[in-house]
Amino acid sequence: MKLKLFESERTRRVSPEEVGDYRTFSEHYQTNGAIRELHVFERFYAARSLLEQGFEVYLDPLVSNADASSGITVDSCGVLAESLKLVLCETSRTDPSLVPTLELVSASQNARAVILAPTTFDIQAIEDALPGAFAGGKITLEHLGWFEDHFDKTLQQTLRLIDLLGNETRMRMLTPLFRRTGDKREYRTTINPKLVYKNLEVLLEARLVDEHETGYELSGLGKTILAEFITFLEKTRKTLDSASKNEGGEN
Repeated sequence: MKLKLFESERTRRVSPEEVGDYRTFSEHYQTNGAIRELHVFERFYAARSLLEQGFEVYLDPLVSNADASSGITVDSCGVLAESLKLVLCETSRTDPSLVPTLELVSASQNARAVILAPTTFDIQAIEDALPGAFAGGKITLEHLGWFEDHFDKTLQQTLRLIDLLGNETRMRMLTPLFRRTGDKREYRTTINPKLVYKNLEVLLEARLVDEHETGYELSGLGKTILAEFITFLEKTRKTLDSASKNEGGEN
């Protein structure tokens, strides 16, 4: 059995622009005041993740067999050719519709599901109702990394990264690498040579930069982290500027 996605009046297709930041997504998709903020955030997280994986993304679609005789509405679904990836957002407890949804996915040839849970999730309840549900890899459980047992580790890693990038000299060394390979001679013309050697060592150790015979380049990790960091700074600046203007208009 192959599953298909069907659109209803509730279904919304998500564009890359709408997941550029949470505020934009929330304004577009929090149309029902009864939806909790955590659920909105989970859907944002799910939609952004699916888009990054190359899927077309839909919120609140009906997923069913070919004749639509048996189906379920899911929080988010990604479509890539005939493959479907369902993301089921769990905010507080196991939803009664979860087991039938997982049964449908397990029986299909082209679908898989991710249970997105920010807090402790009762895996055993699913295993009791659907033995071996997680064994084949078609159904997986994903915890948001900054909750519960992962919070301390995620926070410390993030703070170390902010400390590393929150340095003017390092940013002056990293940003030009978006355009071209850098070398020590170039850096020494604008930066104190002692700082060049010291900070190159730090950037290499953090795996943000790779060293080659021709000079230094951003690593794959470095490209992603630096782009996300600059985007975060720019969005934060715009948000603060907007808030400041709004406050000024109220006075």
